Amino acid sequence: MGKCVEIGVPMLILFVALSQ
Repeated sequence: MGKCVEIGVPMLILFVALSQ
């Protein structure tokens, strides 16, 4: 679960940043 969060959080931030 820890690795899933470590990868998921930065990817989510990147996705939001590119969407703006």
